[in-house]
Amino acid sequence: MLLLRATFALYRDAAIDAARATGRSAFALVLLLLLFPVLAFVEVATSPLGMIGGFIVGFMNAACAGTYLATLQDALDARRTISVASIQANLWRYTSEVLGVAFPIWVVLAIAAFALPGPVVVLVQLAIGVLLNVAPEMIGRSRSSGVQLLQDAFFWLKESGVEWYVAQAAVLVPLLLLRPAAFGSVVGMFGPNFGFVNAGSLALSSGSGVAAWAGGLALVALVHAIMLFRGALFQRLGQGGRRARVWRARMGS
Repeated sequence: MLLLRATFALYRDAAIDAARATGRSAFALVLLLLLFPVLAFVEVATSPLGMIGGFIVGFMNAACAGTYLATLQDALDARRTISVASIQANLWRYTSEVLGVAFPIWVVLAIAAFALPGPVVVLVQLAIGVLLNVAPEMIGRSRSSGVQLLQDAFFWLKESGVEWYVAQAAVLVPLLLLRPAAFGSVVGMFGPNFGFVNAGSLALSSGSGVAAWAGGLALVALVHAIMLFRGALFQRLGQGGRRARVWRARMGS
């Protein structure tokens, strides 16, 4: 009973932290909306370059993901409103860290695609997304990088995975109910694939008309809110293990 109470308090406190950061992170939400059209333009512009164009797109994906993660962390950590100047200061920040995470995963998936049948590749991709789910939140908050960060993410989830995965399932349900046909893309937005850079596609693919656009923008805002909650939960989980939370719950009773 104490463990349930402590876990509920953990989620409550993380949700409060995320809610308090929501107003400060308004420009981060605007940034999230703009990432997809920017990346789509880069992809079209570099498509004639072949493999070189692919590397440019990959680098820009990493740069966009790193900039958004840095801005999100500022909103959670700095206790100050994020401005355009804050985003400018975060440009290219964490780009190398995101590449250090994304490149090993890309190599594994490329080998899997070459050696394994399609359904197995999908399972490998799903396993990577689950077993390394916390990798984006560790960027900038961990002394490790690259493969070592992925290893740390795996071992971190062995310790705190129950609390992490239960929360992820709970916060993803609203998004999946709104877009059940987009299960794969929705789940891929969170975790080591850094799919949140494509969140703007939810707004652009919602159809025409005011209602459709409003619904699409609400979905992007929901992705942003989930990212804020994930960051806040990661911080809270770093403040002590289950025994510490149970002890605090006992002392508070």
